[in-house]
Amino acid sequence: MAETCRFNVGGSKYEVSRSLLEQHPNTMLARISSEQWQKDPEKEIFIDRDGDRFRYCLDYLRDGHVALPVTVAKKALLQDLEYYGVEGVDEGSIDDGLSQEVKISKSLKVLEDTMVQLEKEAEVDCLSCAIMCYQRAKQVTNSAFFISSKDKDCGLARMLHYGLITRGSVDKH
Repeated sequence: MAETCRFNVGGSKYEVSRSLLEQHPNTMLARISSEQWQKDPEKEIFIDRDGDRFRYCLDYLRDGHVALPVTVAKKALLQDLEYYGVEGVDEGSIDDGLSQEVKISKSLKVLEDTMVQLEKEAEVDCLSCAIMCYQRAKQVTNSAFFISSKDKDCGLARMLHYGLITRGSVDKH
């Protein structure tokens, strides 16, 4: 049998060492690449899943942990690992970067700093200031930003009122 197994996952091609698959014999990947299931070891095995996330599944199998970019959701990777039959997955060993609370906290800090800076540099009305701060925070953190409707007098609350931004997870925390 060949030293590697070729997978086509959602159109993305991967060549995986059989020794890695043999380290995880109870996974679907090991089973479908075995002699019992794969009569032609040179033939590519197609799996109808997200091909980009598959690389992180392989990283998890290789190392027992993985660091995800912000573009890959931890929940989606966990679902893929379950689909592939990876047992005993430790969610703590999957680093999805910053937690949502940290992202929101960073957004709020950037907003606060920007508002202070704008107040020092020029006279800007509260709504204009809030819009500029929101845009800057979104740029810096590259994440969605939510505000609480409890802050009724601030420019951000007025942005919420006018539909310029949406209320979300901060209300729940």
